[in-house]
Amino acid sequence: MASRADKAIAAFIQRRCIEESAETIPGFRHGQLLQSTDNPGEVVVLTAWDDQASYQQWLDSPLRAAQFPD
Repeated sequence: MASRADKAIAAFIQRRCIEESAETIPGFRHGQLLQSTDNPGEVVVLTAWDDQASYQQWLDSPLRAAQFPD
């Protein structure tokens, strides 16, 4: 049975969250999905933006809501 982290990772990849953000939001530089080797249930997304305004644009974007409906 897949763990909660495994399901979240699979959904993140299937939804192409990083790729869609790069294609859609100006100012998105790059992103990484990282899973802890010490605690596999711990998953983080690290992103880099040109500036705070670019990040805020993503936060306010309908794209973000569509990427994370659940």
